[in-house]
Amino acid sequence: MPSHPVPTASDRDDDPHEGAERRRIGLIADPGVPWKLAQQVAETLPDRLAERREDRVRWRVEAHQQVLPVSAEGHLILDGAAGRLAEENGWDTVVAVVDLPRFEEGRGVLADVLPGRRAASVCVPALGVLRTRQRLEETVLRVLGYMDGASAKDAPDGEMDVSEPLSETPEGIGREHITPVPDTEIRRPGQDEDLSTVFVTGPGGTLRLLMGMVAANRPLRLARGMKWAVASAGAAGAYGVFFVSIWSLSNHMSTLRLTAVTVLAVVMLVLWLTTTNGLWVRGGRHGGRPALDNLSTLATVGLACSALYAGLFAVLAMVASVIIPMPYLSAQLHEDAGWVDMMRLVWLSTSMGTMAGAVGAGFDDTVEIRTATYSRRELERRRLADGGGDGETDGPRPRE
Repeated sequence: MPSHPVPTASDRDDDPHEGAERRRIGLIADPGVPWKLAQQVAETLPDRLAERREDRVRWRVEAHQQVLPVSAEGHLILDGAAGRLAEENGWDTVVAVVDLPRFEEGRGVLADVLPGRRAASVCVPALGVLRTRQRLEETVLRVLGYMDGASAKDAPDGEMDVSEPLSETPEGIGREHITPVPDTEIRRPGQDEDLSTVFVTGPGGTLRLLMGMVAANRPLRLARGMKWAVASAGAAGAYGVFFVSIWSLSNHMSTLRLTAVTVLAVVMLVLWLTTTNGLWVRGGRHGGRPALDNLSTLATVGLACSALYAGLFAVLAMVASVIIPMPYLSAQLHEDAGWVDMMRLVWLSTSMGTMAGAVGAGFDDTVEIRTATYSRRELERRRLADGGGDGETDGPRPRE
């Protein structure tokens, strides 16, 4: 994967810090959302660093798109490829921005920091889906301050205290939160360790991580990848629109029954896709928390199937409105029909088509479905776990 340096505000010729110390920060980002976020953060981070830090330092921040290796347990290799990139580009500090959820001790991880190696990683899904860029920027700011404080003091007192509100923290580097995200806590390293981990805690933090995992999987991409399911659903739905007995049936069905049929159709499609394509995790073989992994999978597939249902409904509504004359519909139903009756038959036809889509989904390629369901990182982790690969192991990494 080629690297892409991003010029930043610190590179201006009119920089006021003539003769100041130069610091270079490298943001290594996964493709997709992490890369977009890293580019945005790299543009504004130098000014934020200059505002927050009173020392005379000229900051340069570069964002590079690079896929760092992971192990089958979901460990990101921070000191191997990242170390080589830092040496090649002359970076003083490396922060990896990834979309791979990581778990340790049964809890989600938001960030890992190695002060002695001047390296850190931030998990984008753990930041949630609201104000993600702002949270990432503030987290990187505080991680850099944390590493500077730990390097300067080299003592437990230099650790950050995430239990205190930011407004009440004492002055000085190393005594502020390591992340602005709520429902997190830091595990302080032992005497022989150089790894500080920020954990996601509580129901609020877990829900935020779950939503981030679903967003990283991009459900709409899966909806576009279900070719056979979409074809089968479209064919069966069109048959329902033109089959007169379906008109009469939809007219006699209650709204509650139509709703139940909708739920049944979507659930059938979700369960079929999940079970036949090996999307369900059993045990901890993927290095994650199985319950959260499965919830994120169900939410991803559920949103994709719901999007398919909504799209099919819109298409069938347009087709029915153009082809079926309202007087003819009234004659077949033996009553004055209106747009409500038209939409009810489209509703039932869409549910029928979705049920047929569950059968058609069996012909979709499993590899394509899995590729469309998961983010690149999550798919890589699952492939390594299923294949027994260990990935690259040429340097220290966060452990589980």
